[in-house]
This record gives sequence, C-alpha cells and structure tokens, in this order.
Amino acid sequence: MQPVELGISGAIASAILWALASVLIKTQVSQRDPVTLSALQSLFASLLFLGFLLVLGPRGVFFGLRLSSVVALILAAALGLVAANCLFLSSIRIAGVIQAFPLTCSYPLFTMLLAWAFLSETISWAMILGALLVVVGVTLLGRGEGDLPEAKTSSMQDSSTRGTVLALFSAACWGVATAVMKVGMGEADLFAAGATMAWSASGILTLWIIIRGRVSSFLGGFDFRSLAVVAGTGLLGASGLSNLLFLMAVHHAGAARASVLAATSPLFAALFAIFLLRERFSLKIGAGSLLVVVGSWLVSI
Repeated sequence: MQPVELGISGAIASAILWALASVLIKTQVSQRDPVTLSALQSLFASLLFLGFLLVLGPRGVFFGLRLSSVVALILAAALGLVAANCLFLSSIRIAGVIQAFPLTCSYPLFTMLLAWAFLSETISWAMILGALLVVVGVTLLGRGEGDLPEAKTSSMQDSSTRGTVLALFSAACWGVATAVMKVGMGEADLFAAGATMAWSASGILTLWIIIRGRVSSFLGGFDFRSLAVVAGTGLLGASGLSNLLFLMAVHHAGAARASVLAATSPLFAALFAIFLLRERFSLKIGAGSLLVVVGSWLVSI
C-alpha cells in the first residue's frame, strides 16, 4: 500500500472511530460537565498509550522526538484534545450531537487554509470542491432529523445559537491544531506523537480540575456503565485510537487531505444513530451522505 493510500485509509478509520465515540458519549453529556468528561477520556487514552509504550519500549518509540516537536504536539493537544474537545462536548450538551457534530467537522476549511499558507501543501481545485461538498453534506446530515416544531423553535433558539457558536469555535481549534500537529510530527514515531498528545491533554485537564477544586466530582459519582462508556470513548475517540490513526493520516496524506477525509465522521455517526439508536432515515440524510462520499472521493484522488 502506498503512503498516501495508507494515510487515506487511516483518515477514514479515524472518522469511523470518532463517530462511534461521539454517539456513545451522547448518553453522558447531560450528566457531567465537559471538562470532567474530557479529562477522563484523556486519562483512559493515556493508559492506552502507556500500554503501547510497555510493549514497544521507550527507546524505539521516543527516539528522534525533538524538543520542537514536543512543544508543537503539546500545543496541538491543548488546542485539539483540550479546547476543541471541551467546546465540542459543550455544544453537544446544548444543541445536541446531530446539530453540533457536523458543524465541528467543518474544521478542514481552517486546516486547508493554514496548510496552504504555512505548510506549503498543494491544494488542488478538486480538493477545494471536495471540501465544500463534504461541508455541505455534513450540514445536511446535521439537519437530517427535520426542523423543530414551531413552538419549540422560539424557546430553544438562544440555546441552539450558543451551541452553534461553540461548535464553530471547536472547528476553528481543531483546524489550527491539525496544522500544528503536522509541524510536530516531523520524523517522530506515530506512537510517540500520540502518547505526547494524550499525556499532555490529560495533564492539562487534570491540573485545571485541581485548580477549580472539582476533584471529588472527577473521581466519584460514576456507575459501572457510565464509566465504561467514558472509558470506551476515551480509548476509541479523539484522544485514543482515532487520534493515532489521524496522526498517521496527517503524516502520510498531508494535513489538508487528512482533515477533509476525517471530517466525513458525521456520515458514519448518522449510520450508527440509525442502526444502533434506531433513529429515522430521511431524504436529507441520504443527500448529505451522497455529498460526503463524492466530496471524499474528490479529495482522495
């Protein structure tokens, strides 16, 4: 398999895992604050990378990781796994995953601009058209459940607006984080980069919880099922395996192409919602899915 093809496969696999984690975490966002959830996700992801470290050995993993790369990866973790993820969870809490997730996945527009301006990546017209189709497609997927009833629309408009703003800020943070991530990768091992980001995010969020005096809420109050869901989303989602695959995609396919392909995640989230949560299929979901598939093909050619 060619490096670009490997990167494309990694981006799509990352999108699938991110979608599954986002659907699962939907059951927890109304019960816990976003910082606590994000901190726990990062903690379980850190344990995952610790396991990789024990298997592969520290020398083989961290050899060649320069100080400049470490700084860039810590910054990417702060922007992506901390700021963007907390904003994303907050937007889900307010506006719901169906509306917030597609808006967050508009981040490739920010990444493509930064990759072209600062990373000297070549952006073709096919990639630009594909990115626009993906954004339109995920927007349709976000509206796939239909409009709110009129009586609810006026009472929920302010909350919906706040959720939209938070999701867009999350997209901006993810866009910048992806570009910075590309800089931090260099010749670093993928496991080293993933571990550095997960451990950095866990450290930042844990410190923030201690400063806010919320250690008791962080450690207690979870039943086994809730903790298992949060652990699963941490292992599979943006801090864990999904991020490792995304790092591979950025390394082999470039930040711009990888971000657009990973942004197809709402397509898989819609499918998971239909088959796992028994949500209704609609014409908008079908049209959005088609646009995402065509846009992804344009980006990958």
